[in-house]
Amino acid sequence: MHSLHNPAVLAYIVQSLQLIWLVLASPHTYNMVIAEDSSLAFICLLLRLLGNCKRVVFYSHGIDKKRFSNTFLNFLYQSLDKVCATQSDYNWFLNNNMRDVRKNLGIEETRLFWIPASIPIHSIPRNPNVYNHKLVFLGVLSRKNGAHLLPEI
Repeated sequence: MHSLHNPAVLAYIVQSLQLIWLVLASPHTYNMVIAEDSSLAFICLLLRLLGNCKRVVFYSHGIDKKRFSNTFLNFLYQSLDKVCATQSDYNWFLNNNMRDVRKNLGIEETRLFWIPASIPIHSIPRNPNVYNHKLVFLGVLSRKNGAHLLPEI
C-alpha cells in the first residue's frame, strides 16, 4: 500500500483532514482517541470540543528538534507539541525520558504513561466474552510501525 509522505507538510495536512472526515462522518461519539503526533492530537482536541470524542491520548515518540528544514515550521511543531501535551487527557510516550519533559510542562504524574513498544501481546489479559471490538487505525501502515500486529491486538 502506498502512502503520501513527501512533502512532509502536505502529508501532515492530508492525514489531519482524513481524521477530521472520519470522525465527523461517523455517527458515533468516541470514548477515547489516540493520536500519535501533535497535528493529529490537536485535531482530536478540537473534535473533543465539538463533542465527537470524550478523551484524547497524545502518544508521542519524542520531540524532534529538527523535524522540518524550515525554522518557523519547527517552532510551530514544538509549540503544537506543548499545547497538545498540556491539553490532552493523557500523555503516552515510547521513551521514558519523555516523562521529565512532560513534567516540566506542568503535567501531573497521573496523566503520564510510559508505553514501551515491546510488550508481548500474549501477556495482556483478555475478556473472552466480549465480541464487539472495533478498531480504527490512522497512520502509516508499515511493518516498521507494527501495523501488522493490529489484528492480533
